[in-house]
Amino acid sequence: MPRVYKTIDDRINSDFGSYIRDRRLSMKLGQNLIAKLCPMTPGYLNDIEHGNRPSPSDEILEGLRSALEITKKSEMIMFYDLAAKTRNSIPKDVSDFLIKNPNFIELIRKIVYQQVIGERAVKETIEAIEESYKVPFEFKD
Repeated sequence: MPRVYKTIDDRINSDFGSYIRDRRLSMKLGQNLIAKLCPMTPGYLNDIEHGNRPSPSDEILEGLRSALEITKKSEMIMFYDLAAKTRNSIPKDVSDFLIKNPNFIELIRKIVYQQVIGERAVKETIEAIEESYKVPFEFKD
């Protein structure tokens, strides 16, 4: 029976390959079909699922997301976070956002290099935003 990933802790304590494999099995799809849709070889997909390779290039990653019908925001966030974890990189959705919104890059640099605000202030800012919307930072689909 495939695992169900519902919380941030599930995401942090899981890995990309297991997530992909569990998702594929829950859809009752074989590696050959998913690999063909991505496109990648079945062996490459098998290596990813067993943690022998990091997540694939962004192009193949998007094919994989599409083939596995990962469309809800919460699922996409988990998918991108787990993929980035295998590459020790920034999740694709975040990097895409930063490319389109360079002012956020400048804000991050000010935080990092000029230490404009610290970790505690960032947490307090998130809490203030949550309070103003009266909902926690959960990714509603």
